[in-house]
Amino acid sequence: FVYCRRRQMRSEEFRPYDLEVIPELMDIHKGTLHAPSKLGEHFTISNTGVVCVCPGQQSEFMSLGDWMHQCLMYSVLTSMNFFKYYIHGKVFRRWCQHTRFTVYCQHRERLAQRLF
Repeated sequence: FVYCRRRQMRSEEFRPYDLEVIPELMDIHKGTLHAPSKLGEHFTISNTGVVCVCPGQQSEFMSLGDWMHQCLMYSVLTSMNFFKYYIHGKVFRRWCQHTRFTVYCQHRERLAQRLF
């Protein structure tokens, strides 16, 4: 078994399939420093698959082939410009909608003051 955890990243990055080995659990000569149950969220990788362990929730098993396939699909999708810049585009569209609505409200207020 190999014990892993999610790799630490910058706040704007999200790569759920990037894992790093927990070295203190892998050193047989020094012994384990932490019990796996006290790690918080971690992953156990074996030759048959990957198990995601989250305290207080049911563990989730995924075969190694499925894990690799989903990792590859995630990488392909996030490399496409549409998905890479989706959040930026969504924020920009919301900003444009809000700006147009604000201008509309200002014009509506001016018309209401002039006509009534």
